[in-house]
Amino acid sequence: MIKTIYWKFSVILGVGLIFLCIGCGDMETYYPSYQDAEQDGLFRKGWLPPILPPSAKEFYIRTDLDLNESRGRFSLDKQGMEIFLEKVKKMQGKNSVFQYSSHGSIWTFYTASNGQITYKMVPQKTIPQSQLP
Repeated sequence: MIKTIYWKFSVILGVGLIFLCIGCGDMETYYPSYQDAEQDGLFRKGWLPPILPPSAKEFYIRTDLDLNESRGRFSLDKQGMEIFLEKVKKMQGKNSVFQYSSHGSIWTFYTASNGQITYKMVPQKTIPQSQLP
C-alpha cells in the first residue's frame, strides 16, 4: 500500500515538474530606459542591437533562451527615429518594415507613426537566403 502511494506520488511529482519546466527558456522583462537595458547587458549579450539611440525607452522584451530568439517593442522620439532609420535597411515593398543584421543575428523592425517599434530577432541561419538584407 505504501509503495503504491509512493509510486503514484512520484509519478504525479515527475509529471508536474515536466509541465513546470515547459517554457523555462522564455523570459519577459521590462526596462524603462536605454540605460537600464544597457546596465543589464542586453546590448552586450546581443538581445538588443547596438544601433539603438540612447533616447530609446520603454523596452518590453521576451527572450527565448532555447531558440536564441528575442521579440519585443520599444519607443523612440522623433529625433531617435531619424537616427534609427539611418542604420537599418528598408524591406523591399514594405513601407514600415526594416532589417538589421549583426553578429549572426537578424532583427526585423516594424515601425509605427507614434514612435513605437516592435521587433523580432532570430539567428541568421533561420532566415531564408531570399529574405536576408
